[in-house]
Amino acid sequence: MPVGLQSFIKKVLPSGNAFVLPKGATIVGSLQIVGNGEIHGLVKGNVTVGGKLVVGANAEIKGTVHVQAIEIRGSVVGDIFCNYGASIAPTAVVKGDVTAAVFDIKEGALVDGQIIIKTEAPMQDLGAFGSVNEAKPDEAAIAMVMPAYETPQPETQPGKSTDLDRDAQKWF
Repeated sequence: MPVGLQSFIKKVLPSGNAFVLPKGATIVGSLQIVGNGEIHGLVKGNVTVGGKLVVGANAEIKGTVHVQAIEIRGSVVGDIFCNYGASIAPTAVVKGDVTAAVFDIKEGALVDGQIIIKTEAPMQDLGAFGSVNEAKPDEAAIAMVMPAYETPQPETQPGKSTDLDRDAQKWF
């Protein structure tokens, strides 16, 4: 039975918010949150959250975001690096690449950037803020997940049709 993104996040991350930035408030500079957090105002700087981040419908972040999980209802201008799940609501506007292991993107959401599915292990020491990896999946990781596929070429003799040719004639 498939597990929904929200129930997955609830099992992995603790409940409750350690930090709330209210609507109308502005932070200029980097914001680092050890636990979970909610942003309903404006942040002009990078955001690092050791848990889940909720970006409210009236919120705007202008900077790179590093989180364990994220729920976006507002605006993020910058790349987002997420260890687990990214939920993007119909009201969300994202201008930047989003990297996560699991995505839930609702119809109406605007994402102007790449959606990158994480294939490597989670970022290390996110809660310590000391060594956050900004790694995107590299060619080797992608090759492990999606091995190169070469179309088999039928052996043909000049003037002799193959089964592939006969099948194609049936459909075209």
